[in-house]
Parts: sequence; C-alpha cells; structure tokens
Amino acid sequence: MSDRIIVRGLRVWAHVGVSDEERSRPQVLLVGVEAWLSLSRAAQNDEITDTIDYGVLVRELTGLIGGAEARLLERVAGLVSDYVLSLPEVSRVVVEIAKESPPVDEKLESVAVRIERP
Repeated sequence: MSDRIIVRGLRVWAHVGVSDEERSRPQVLLVGVEAWLSLSRAAQNDEITDTIDYGVLVRELTGLIGGAEARLLERVAGLVSDYVLSLPEVSRVVVEIAKESPPVDEKLESVAVRIERP
C-alpha cells in the first residue's frame, strides 16, 4: 500500500539529551512522520472519520514528545512510532527526529534519527 499521511517540520520543545545539563533546558526538535494506511474510504466518502485527523495527530505528537524526558533521540522516535502504530489501520510508520543545535563543537545544521517500523 502506498497511501500515507505525512507530517513534516513539526517543531516541538522537549527535554532531550545525554547529559543532565542538556536535559535541564528544553530545545526544539524537528519531527517528521509518515503513516501508511488506506485512504480509499476517506477519498471516496470525504469523511474525517474514515482517516486520521492530522490536527489531532499533531496535538498528540506535540504532547507526547514535549512530555517525554529522554536521553536519546532514538527513544523519542520509538515513542512516536509506538503511538502512530497504535492508531487504527496504520500498518507502517517512518519517524524522523532532528535536533537543530546538538552539543558538538563542529558546525552542522542538525543531527537526526530515522526509524521505520514494520
């Protein structure tokens, strides 16, 4: 199946970092999610009940990520993938979590993790 709902560039403040100091202050994470599910009924019936309401999805993701205190981006991505896969009819998910200002000496745009489940 190639149908999917895609969320790109969701900015969420979160406490994530290996060190206590890094976790002590919130930082912006950039979140992307692709959820595979059939969109045939929604395309045919034009009913929000036949799909995932992306407004609700974004609010849930913001709360989940913003409330998580994690050491690793991998942990945050795992929490997001577990949540999305728990939604009705979602068969596959890709989650990307990026940190724009990682605590490294080198200049870089961001670091990210991407996980795919089933």
